[in-house]
Amino acid sequence: MSCYIRVEAVNLDNLIGDTQTLHVIRGGSALITNAIDEVAAKFGGQMRPIFSDASSGVFEASGAAMDASTAESLCEDVRGHLRSGIFRHATFVVAFALEDITSDHSFGAVCEELLAKNRWQQMQQPSLSLSCVFGAGVAAARLFCELDAIRPATEKYRSSSGSKDICAVCHDRITLGKDTKENFYEKELGPGVTLKSGFAQSFEDISKVEPAALAAKGVSPRLADKIAVIYIDGNGIGKLMRGLDDTGKVVEASKDYKNYRRQFLNELVLGRVETDRDGLWTGGKANDKYNRIELLMWGGDEMTLVVPAWKGWETLSLFYQLSKDWQLNGQLLSHAAGMVFCSHKSHIHHQVNLAHRLAGEVKACASPGNRFACQVLNGFDYVDADLDAARRPLCGESGESLLLSGLAMQGVTEGLAALREAVSRVQVYDLVEELATDSTAAASEKADKLMAALTAQVPNHAEITDCLGKGRTFWLHLRELWNFIPVDSSLAAGMPAGKGGAQ
Repeated sequence: MSCYIRVEAVNLDNLIGDTQTLHVIRGGSALITNAIDEVAAKFGGQMRPIFSDASSGVFEASGAAMDASTAESLCEDVRGHLRSGIFRHATFVVAFALEDITSDHSFGAVCEELLAKNRWQQMQQPSLSLSCVFGAGVAAARLFCELDAIRPATEKYRSSSGSKDICAVCHDRITLGKDTKENFYEKELGPGVTLKSGFAQSFEDISKVEPAALAAKGVSPRLADKIAVIYIDGNGIGKLMRGLDDTGKVVEASKDYKNYRRQFLNELVLGRVETDRDGLWTGGKANDKYNRIELLMWGGDEMTLVVPAWKGWETLSLFYQLSKDWQLNGQLLSHAAGMVFCSHKSHIHHQVNLAHRLAGEVKACASPGNRFACQVLNGFDYVDADLDAARRPLCGESGESLLLSGLAMQGVTEGLAALREAVSRVQVYDLVEELATDSTAAASEKADKLMAALTAQVPNHAEITDCLGKGRTFWLHLRELWNFIPVDSSLAAGMPAGKGGAQ
């Protein structure tokens, strides 16, 4: 009889989603990732890791004499370790299952049993770690934390904006977030990798740039102070792994996917950000440069990134280009994504949640494939629970018709210079308004004429329509994303700025 143990960090809103401070969010995310790695290292002689995702890990306990009593004792040892040090600030659940994996009882069935036990444990404990209540200095505290507005303030935090009274939980996460940032990249990218620059310290740093500096590079100055929040999730990858009938295959598949993920991070950070060919991936002064990128989630087949708005399209396009040939157990993989363009001042957790919901629009389709959904927010726009209503724009499109092709993103970039020669931004804006308000054939005829002009003048027009859609959806996406899609500089030479350039 084999013993499987599942460790999961739960109630993440009280660890990652309770503040807007980047160091705290980063530290909370690192805490979760480190916890699973720490359990694997601490108890490596008693159990081996099988599979892990962003907030959980499944382990196989070793030993021929494993029974329920021994398994529960091992679980209690794991719980005790996760109640110490910085891990005490999070809430974890640990459960075991004594099962044998066979052709009739797959690894997935064991995972379902473990998940049910974890959820039952979660419902039996507080949703907030009580480490903040019984810690040192709490009895004398007279203030609440200025970052999360929940826990008692027992520490001082000094930042560029002044001194704040904060709780021990935020203090420890800030320390961890600062200490592990560079270490995380160097560990993920492999031995011998040393980064030339540090990383942004806030979402403002990621997006802060003079509008004139963007215009000089052919980028719309309107993108200054805006960020792109990107969430990527594999389609059925977890299900594929859980359906395997041998833990050795699960371990191998998990290892392969981590290598795929590392390939993307390597190309993004070392191939794009650090090389910074156009000077727009880094910020700061000449002797104090920092990279404009943040990873809010990185585990399993999920990732959440924040980059400057003018680099959002390039980042997601790069992922789809690299991942199109990824396979596990002989099956070709695909990914759904959600991308939100917004102000750096907007509520980051609202935007991350929106990116999740946009990716959910893709995953709800019968054949999700390598597609994504995108939302452009102005100022402090907020999308409420009715996502479909919010995404039903002026011309009445909604649902699956608004999904874009990830594999065709590069084609849009390559053809945008020629497209802007054929049609102006003003023409596109006016056409979308007419399609929304004019139900006569005149508006449709105008759209057909503009599309005919594009077909004649843009060599790869088919790739562009594959990505942005057809009919009214094409024009809507072109209007919304006009400033956010980069122009291939090798094709943009000589383009009249007044007609199609950055505005």
